[in-house]
Amino acid sequence: MYAYLIGEQARHALAAESAFAAFLPDLNSMQPEDTQELKGKRELSRLLFEEWYKLEQAPADVHVPKDVRQKTWDTILQYRTHLRKDKESLLSFAKKEFDTVSDMVFFCMQSIDSIKREAEDELNGPERKRSSDFLLDHFFSNPFFEAFASSKSFQQKRLRTKKTFTENSSLPARVWREKLSKDEQFKSYCLSDEQSLEHHADEIIRILKEVMIKSDAFQQAAEEIDLYWEFDQSIVRSLAGLALKEWKGGKDLEMPELSPDWEADLEFFLELCGQTMEKHHELDELLQSKLTNWKLDRITTTDEAILKLALTEMMIFPSIPVKVTINEYIDLSKQYSTPKSKQFINGMLDVMTIELKSSGKIRKSGRGLIDNK
Repeated sequence: MYAYLIGEQARHALAAESAFAAFLPDLNSMQPEDTQELKGKRELSRLLFEEWYKLEQAPADVHVPKDVRQKTWDTILQYRTHLRKDKESLLSFAKKEFDTVSDMVFFCMQSIDSIKREAEDELNGPERKRSSDFLLDHFFSNPFFEAFASSKSFQQKRLRTKKTFTENSSLPARVWREKLSKDEQFKSYCLSDEQSLEHHADEIIRILKEVMIKSDAFQQAAEEIDLYWEFDQSIVRSLAGLALKEWKGGKDLEMPELSPDWEADLEFFLELCGQTMEKHHELDELLQSKLTNWKLDRITTTDEAILKLALTEMMIFPSIPVKVTINEYIDLSKQYSTPKSKQFINGMLDVMTIELKSSGKIRKSGRGLIDNK
């Protein structure tokens, strides 16, 4: 939503400038032009754009030169086309980013398997050069590797993923030689005689979280695959760890979903963001009506995005209690906006909720009625 708002601001400025520029003097014209008339049309076109860009059609009762009316309205239609394409592009991009998080979970599991293969290749190579000075049979027999190889969901993910995770890249060798083979806790694990699933699973979880993901080699590889790895890695680590913990508890090793009901959550996300983008100008007017002696553009774009998403959620999802929505977006403001945003967001939503309830724009049902009093 933040990206959409930034894009809309740029689209708006460009469209207004386009309407203005349509009536600049033609320097290549062989006929004399009335510069004062052109100047008047430029100012009028810009003024009409600002008055009409939220309307469904150009007012018929406004008497302006035909060429100014036509050029202004053409500019508005072009502006709206760009916004629609921006919306479609951003929602599609967001869906791909969710897929990337899932891809990175698979990448983590595959990388552990590739590290084991690297250790085996080193041990069985013609020169038999070894990074470790201890036996690795215990590691090689860890049931994780068989579980990963036989997991239908992980193998289906391997076939579906559009990203290429090169198994012969330098990542497995670097993690093995620079980190794992020198790790004292890993050495202790390899020297152990214990064969319980819990014992083996705990070591794979530790390798994942404490050795591999923290290594420079893995961080570099992940950043090349995932543009937003800095933000995604905590989620990826949690999801991969969750899959391993469930396997440790006796379940099959399965590719984890991003949430317990991911299909419904994705539908909610797309509906919320899509409707907020569609209602963008309507929400502008709602917000502006509550900003005494302020213009909307004085609000930070982050706060504007948070407020618009919150208001849309209140209006289009009747089963979500108002207080739940307000609390969630206050938490978002704490995480992503300025220190004072929490009070501003809370105050704005409290005031606007009362008005939207009384006007019937917020109508709750079922669970949403819990605090709708």
